[in-house]
Formats: sequence, structure tokens, C-alpha cells
Amino acid sequence: MGRKEVCTVIRVFLLDNNRLFLEGLVFLLEKREDIKVVGVATKARNVLRSIEKTSPDVVVMDFVLPDANGAHLVQEIRRRWKHIRVVILSLYDNQDFQEEAKKSGAFAYLVKGGPIEELLSTLYAASENGRRDRL
Repeated sequence: MGRKEVCTVIRVFLLDNNRLFLEGLVFLLEKREDIKVVGVATKARNVLRSIEKTSPDVVVMDFVLPDANGAHLVQEIRRRWKHIRVVILSLYDNQDFQEEAKKSGAFAYLVKGGPIEELLSTLYAASENGRRDRL
């Protein structure tokens, strides 16, 4: 008798002020059967309400946003939803930003321009980590 595999879909919310980057990221992620982009925002305004409505497993966001402090936003997401993991995807390969993101509660800090496989493996790890917190 064969083992039945269960495919869990990772629900992802994306926040980045660069619309072209977001559209490309959505295109790449939606090619995966096990990832669903449940929400996209180009501004931090009202993003908490959108996250509440879409119930993502992981939020992928830029750390440097024109209308919000990335560290404060990460802290607020983690305060409201302990099971949601936040992955920072930033243009800046900056040690201070990385440390601030981690202190704020981000699961990971990745630099834009890296391989998509790095983002995918981080999403899988973040999702698994968050699911354990739901139990």
C-alpha cells in the first residue's frame, strides 16, 4: 500500500513599493503548485487590514518602505499574529538592517538579486516553523 502525500499550500502576502518587482515575484511564485499569493500591496498603509483578511502563512516584505518603518511593521505583524512569519526581501545588503530586522522578529533577511531557490527554501522553512506555532 503506497503512502499518500499531503501537499500543503503556503499562503504568501507580498509588500514592496516596486510594482514591477512585485509583478515578477507573483509570476514566479504562482508557477509553484504549493505556493499561493493571497495578497499584494505596494504601500504599508492598510496592509495590516489586508493581512488580517487574507490570512497568509508568510509575509514577504521590503524593509525600507517610503510610508512605514519596516522594523515597526514587522513587530506589529508578529505581535498580532504569532504564527505568521515575516521574510524581509531587501535591495540593501546591510548588516545593520539585517540585525534590526532579526531583532524586530523577522524570520529571515534576504537580499534581492539572489536565486529564487533561496527565497523558496526560506518560504518553506518559514511556513513549517509557523505551522508549529499554531499547534
